[in-house]
Amino acid sequence: MHYPHRIPNFHIDKTNKFVFVNFRCPVCSQGKLNLSDEDAGDTIQCGGYWDEDMNIKIRCTYSAPSSSAPRLKPWYSEEPTEEQKEKMKEFTNQQIALATGKSPDGPPSELLEAAVNIVDWPDTSNPSQRKKSCDLMYEMCTSRSVKIDFPEDEKKAKQKIFTIISANKGPMSTTDVLIAVIKEFGIAAAKAEAKAKQASALATVCNCAANAAVLQAFQELSELYFKSGNSNAGISVSAMNGLVRNRSISLFLILLVFT
Repeated sequence: MHYPHRIPNFHIDKTNKFVFVNFRCPVCSQGKLNLSDEDAGDTIQCGGYWDEDMNIKIRCTYSAPSSSAPRLKPWYSEEPTEEQKEKMKEFTNQQIALATGKSPDGPPSELLEAAVNIVDWPDTSNPSQRKKSCDLMYEMCTSRSVKIDFPEDEKKAKQKIFTIISANKGPMSTTDVLIAVIKEFGIAAAKAEAKAKQASALATVCNCAANAAVLQAFQELSELYFKSGNSNAGISVSAMNGLVRNRSISLFLILLVFT
């Protein structure tokens, strides 16, 4: 059996066509998809990703037939040029931004315009002025139709904005702070859309599509455990993902029977 060869960012499938797999997992949104060694490339798997901010590995158990792998078109019979590779990488980075609720093309125009028009923006390099800048940014972000995905607790949201501003020793403009805030929290509508796409992707890998919501909850819980430093709990929850995925009956139905 011909086994798919590997070159950086590309795979060659069994028909000797170069396949650029859109390396970003539709479930965890950042993990790279790889051909499985166990079945000669008939399955793609996500092994998770390295969270650079937290400096930890976030595990993911997504797998699917390679025929349904997220990929960029067209297929190539020869290795793509460097220019073609760069265009595909750029597209992939945009998809990462969208999948994590970020804005790939920069801040939404409504928020950007509002930020530019903030009057009396204080000098953020002055510690005594940071609270004022924090309050102004929060007010601006919560008074527009495009919403930042802030925590429901206003105090916690402002504390995080304050931390963002304080981490930069030099002065930050309104747009600098806005970009940093979007990177931290994301856009609410974009994150909701990304979550819906994630649920759809999970439904395709569950033996019972109704269990996708449970699998999604476990995926989120495992990520929270890993990011909080509790890797043992994260690994335990990740192990449950396989059990949920392979169930052929709705877990909700089982709960109804035993309640």
